[in-house]
Amino acid sequence: MRAVIDGRVVLDVMQSIQTDHKLSSYTLNYVSERFLGERKEDVHHSMIAKLHRGDRNTRQRLAAYCLKDAQLPVTALFPAPVQLEFEKVYHPYLLMGKKRYAGLLWTRADRHDKLDTKGIETVRRDNCAFARNTIAGVLRRVLVLRDVPGSVEYVKGRIEELLTGRVDISELVITKGLTREVSEYATRAAHVELAAKRRRRHAATAPRVGDRVPWIGLNFHQVIGVAIRTKFLFRLVDFGG
Repeated sequence: MRAVIDGRVVLDVMQSIQTDHKLSSYTLNYVSERFLGERKEDVHHSMIAKLHRGDRNTRQRLAAYCLKDAQLPVTALFPAPVQLEFEKVYHPYLLMGKKRYAGLLWTRADRHDKLDTKGIETVRRDNCAFARNTIAGVLRRVLVLRDVPGSVEYVKGRIEELLTGRVDISELVITKGLTREVSEYATRAAHVELAAKRRRRHAATAPRVGDRVPWIGLNFHQVIGVAIRTKFLFRLVDFGG
């Protein structure tokens, strides 16, 4: 039998605790001390908005109150040793897409543990070091130093270094994995073309399936008066000998 319920379902955990656990008292303080080993935070519902609008200390008190509210039903309803424990908080936090984010990771209140990133250019292997380092510098200025204007100037400086040839060529190397035989690719991406070129030159030392192929794409811009004509000269630079 399946019940179909439209809208939001509200479950009263108190009824479940009264049914499954025979306690001498069912006050929040007693239940909290029984299952969490400590008393409930003394925060009346009328104080919640005021604490949230306060300072760091009042919000920390409110966070502890909410955390215990989340811990209590899970710890009470599930058999030991299942418990809901605090793991981490991100603040500030940048969500750029599914499984793509960056933020300051906190496991304690006095200071953050690290700048944590997932799924973006700073951790992906298929981006050159210049891109990874530049984005890491931007994130540090935005998230740690809270200096957005400074991050803009930093990016401008990095672009100027790139356009004026002050970036070491090793920072521009991109690596891509060769996931199948060259002949099986429907489109010939740069690393596939390079693998085919090296195979024609010397098959014994050419990249094989599973190898990562390093390459560089060179992009030249020619400026004439106020008109900009862009000519892409794509060249594969072989680092494999």
